[in-house]
Amino acid sequence: VITDGSWWTITLLSLVLSVIPALVEESLFRGYLQRRFLQRWSPGVAIGVSTLLFAAIHFDSPQHIIAVMPLGVVNGLLAYRTNSVKPGMLVHALHNMGVIGFAALATVLTPHFSEEELGLLAIGVIGMLGLIGLPAVVSLLRSSKPTVAANAVPAPGSTSVGRR
Repeated sequence: VITDGSWWTITLLSLVLSVIPALVEESLFRGYLQRRFLQRWSPGVAIGVSTLLFAAIHFDSPQHIIAVMPLGVVNGLLAYRTNSVKPGMLVHALHNMGVIGFAALATVLTPHFSEEELGLLAIGVIGMLGLIGLPAVVSLLRSSKPTVAANAVPAPGSTSVGRR
């Protein structure tokens, strides 16, 4: 599709291949499995196990398994910190769109650059994106998770500050 398709076809296919897996995978791995693991294990273990299972379904190559592990960790932290899978779905969809876009770009650029130059371009882009995303990951690791009690509504009949 990339080499013979129109930009409209490529864009539509990219959206479908980016959004649907993001919705399904985040619902399963962070929405269902990680929440169940959090009932039994510490957040680190729960996020780690859900990330390993997420990576295991991407078993088409060892490189793919390793490449999706940072995404699994970030989305696991996002789900844990926000109590929602929606931010992770967005990050996952954007990640998938970026991968598809980069693959399309590499396909177009292949006749003009050597494999070594394309490899260096890929490493440069990944490194730059990693540096851009690093502050967000550090923030996820450093900030404390809001407690349920801080956001809870007082039960009817209970006393609260300022009420008599």
